[in-house]
Amino acid sequence: MSTAPDSRAVASRWLLLRAGVLALLVGAALAFTVVVVSDVSEPAPAPAATVPPMVRPLQDDLQSLLESVVPNPPDLSPSTTEQLQTAVAGIAREAADGAYGSAQTDLDDLQNHLAELLSSRTGTLITQSRGQTIQHAIDTVRDDLAQLK
Repeated sequence: MSTAPDSRAVASRWLLLRAGVLALLVGAALAFTVVVVSDVSEPAPAPAATVPPMVRPLQDDLQSLLESVVPNPPDLSPSTTEQLQTAVAGIAREAADGAYGSAQTDLDDLQNHLAELLSSRTGTLITQSRGQTIQHAIDTVRDDLAQLK
C-alpha cells in the first residue's frame, strides 16, 4: 500500500477549494454591486434650505422658489439642482438685505438660465413640467419684488 496521496483525491480537493474561493468572490462582488447600485438609485435628500427673515409674502414666495428646485431625478439633475439652489440663495440674501434691484437682476439671470436648461440639446437637465413649476415661482417672486422696489 502506498502512503502517497491519491492524485485524484488531491486534484478533487484542489478543484473544490478553487470553486469555493470563486463562489466567495462572486458573492462578495454581487453584494458590493447591490450596495453601490442601491446607493446611486436613491436620490440624496436635499438639505433643508430656508430663506432669511424678510418682508412677507416675499419670504414665503422665495421659500416656494427654493423648494421648486429640490432635486428629484429624472425631473431635475443633481448638478442643475445645485446651480439653481445657489442662484435662489443669492436672490434671497439680496432680498433680505433690502437690495431688491439686485435681487430682481439676479432673478432675471435665473430665468434666462432656466430657459437655457429647458432648451438644452445635450441632455435632459430638467423636465418641462419642473421648468413650468420653477417659472411660476420666479414670476411670483418677481411680482413681490416689483411691489417692494
